[in-house]
Amino acid sequence: MIKNTLTKFAAAAIAAAALLTSSCSTDVDLLENYKPVTVVYGLLNVNDSIQYIKVNKAFLGEGNAMVMAQQSDSINYKPGDVTVQLQQINPSTGEVLQTINCDTTTQILKDPGTFYSPYQLLFKTTASLDENSNYKLVVNRVSDGAVITAVTKIIDDVTVTNPQPISQIPLYNANSQSYQTFNLRWNHTVDAFIYSAALQFTYYETLLVAPFTIDTLSITMNLGEVLAGNSAEGSSKEIKIQGEAFFNFIDATVKPNVNVQRSADEFLQIFLSAGTEDLQTYIDVNKPSIGIIQEKPVFTNINNGTGIFTSRWSTVLRNKMTSATVTKVNQIL
Repeated sequence: MIKNTLTKFAAAAIAAAALLTSSCSTDVDLLENYKPVTVVYGLLNVNDSIQYIKVNKAFLGEGNAMVMAQQSDSINYKPGDVTVQLQQINPSTGEVLQTINCDTTTQILKDPGTFYSPYQLLFKTTASLDENSNYKLVVNRVSDGAVITAVTKIIDDVTVTNPQPISQIPLYNANSQSYQTFNLRWNHTVDAFIYSAALQFTYYETLLVAPFTIDTLSITMNLGEVLAGNSAEGSSKEIKIQGEAFFNFIDATVKPNVNVQRSADEFLQIFLSAGTEDLQTYIDVNKPSIGIIQEKPVFTNINNGTGIFTSRWSTVLRNKMTSATVTKVNQIL
């Protein structure tokens, strides 16, 4: 997600830079004096063992913005150019309970694209998060002493009520030869504004000709989103997994191949996540425009900078399908 939001913001920055540097008159300098702008992307997750925060910079200059984007120093700070801290805050009193210094890492490589790759500077901490506290991000820019800040609440753990760990997921009834619907359920937790879910189906593919390899493949089906609205804490939420839609998705996604034999893994993985209202707003604002009006508002919750710093929660459920469901899947494969 961080990567997706970074790509969208960076593309907008390149477009703006390209407009500024394009020449419509030889008498007017369209470039203002350079002003440093720090860009922040951070999504804290109480379930993660490591928290990563990306801090980079916007750029502006004469010439081709696409070429400049491929230069490391156009978007990346050097180690020591900025320092990053997380402050644990008591939400009732505002007292700073703990200050966490974030270390730098370049081990998380970036895929090739518009911007410089593969190395990128990230800040990380292995400190545990307290879901009952707020966290303040403090970025100090060494070059001019600027301080960039943001504050977020932490989404509490979400209690999943269905499926239970030993539950089996029925999506087909062999006796009635009919599809079934399974309800993914959980209890709403404080500070969560939107929930989303996806289902991952895994299957094995044996090549019937030399070299007779066996591959493990998977496909992911989006299950949709649920807005919390004004729901009371602890109220039940659900997303329906429609059996017919599940089988149609497999049939449409896994293409026929006479040279392979396929079989289904009996387990399904369900990914359930929750995000804050700030995260949902940021995603909505950065969705592609589909109407006549292409200009979009800018949303950021970063003080003295731009980007997004908030929290999310996620978990992975792994449950068996019923034997009837597995048999039906293998017939489609």
